[in-house]
Amino acid sequence: MATFTRTAALLAVASARAQQPIECYDLFGEPLYRPLLTGAANESAQRNLEIARFEFSHDELADPAGGRVSSARSWVWLGRRLAYAGRFTDALDAFTTGRADLAKYPPVGADASTLRLWDLRLLRHAGHRAITLRRLDEAARTLDEAGATANELDLGGSRPDEYEADGAPNSANVPTSTLASNV
Repeated sequence: MATFTRTAALLAVASARAQQPIECYDLFGEPLYRPLLTGAANESAQRNLEIARFEFSHDELADPAGGRVSSARSWVWLGRRLAYAGRFTDALDAFTTGRADLAKYPPVGADASTLRLWDLRLLRHAGHRAITLRRLDEAARTLDEAGATANELDLGGSRPDEYEADGAPNSANVPTSTLASNV
């Protein structure tokens, strides 16, 4: 009976896995499916994604041409929450679009150094998602650009490094990684 129950459970997981979208292919050409989040993990990821979408839609800066553009911070958190929900391709798209928006619609009054710092944050996240998606050449180019930007900003030198807020905090709720260490 226990073997039957275990087999049925494994078949149910395999069936659910087969219904998940393919996010990318591994280095041997085998499909890698979107992670199957269940129970509390799925509920938390979906709730946090909805919060990020809400904040994104309400964190808009005026476009001089009359349109709207969301801030770089909102692009970063939307992309991060998409990734936590297993939607890695969508996350990479958010980081890439965020960089384009930042270049096209820089916040009024932001100095060049602040803009480069936000660009660095978007680059760093985009590079990590490119690794997840096995786009290794793209990841290398993106992270090389992030490294050059960090050096240009003298991050960790004359400009202090900064802790990055954790999207999935540890039990002490203390951030453990920095922007420079993630580049």
